[in-house]
Amino acid sequence: QEIRTRAGMAAASSTPEEGVAGDKKPFDSAHYKWAEEMKRRGEELKALGVDTTPKAIDAGSAGGDDAGDALAKSKSKGSAWNTGGTWEDRDTTEWLKEALTTRLLAAGADVAVGARAARLAFTAVDKCEGSSSVVYVRGKAKPGFEIKLKASFSLTATDDATVVLGKGTVSADEMCDYDGYDFDLSVRASAEAGSGATSSDCKRAAGKSKELVTESLRAAVDEMASM
Repeated sequence: QEIRTRAGMAAASSTPEEGVAGDKKPFDSAHYKWAEEMKRRGEELKALGVDTTPKAIDAGSAGGDDAGDALAKSKSKGSAWNTGGTWEDRDTTEWLKEALTTRLLAAGADVAVGARAARLAFTAVDKCEGSSSVVYVRGKAKPGFEIKLKASFSLTATDDATVVLGKGTVSADEMCDYDGYDFDLSVRASAEAGSGATSSDCKRAAGKSKELVTESLRAAVDEMASM
């Protein structure tokens, strides 16, 4: 009777809730939820083209080879923790706004306003809004951005920096990475009273501002991708 009682107790305990070998885990167990989450994440990474196949660890690197760690860091881009080159999305919005503003205010070009040599230079960045990020996939950086911009510029006589021939603005409602740097930029310019220049001459010279905006943004994005 004692043996039968213990056998009955053992049989009663052999339920899925106790996790006995051979039985399935209950759907609300922590292990089941963790396994399902890992499976879901793995499918998302594969969809992004990330190789999730386990890699063999060399004996040298398994012991914490400093040289090996340094080499891995030098080859991968992104955060310091991302030495494996896995997927990472870094928000760079504020960095790009500041970098683009700095580059524009330092940019300039020699132009002609009618028959007079002049210098086009940005005097202010009136608006720089939007978002940007860098996605790292298998160690490769893929920058993305969507920027709205408005910047003011002046056209100053080369032979007399105190003479402002004209002023204007260049703006874009949207500059996106998928446009391939072929942005729809709008330029407005007019001559300053008493400068001797005409508004039509100023508008022709102001076309250079589009190139400066595109070049400045491209340089800023390239730098952003190399961080």
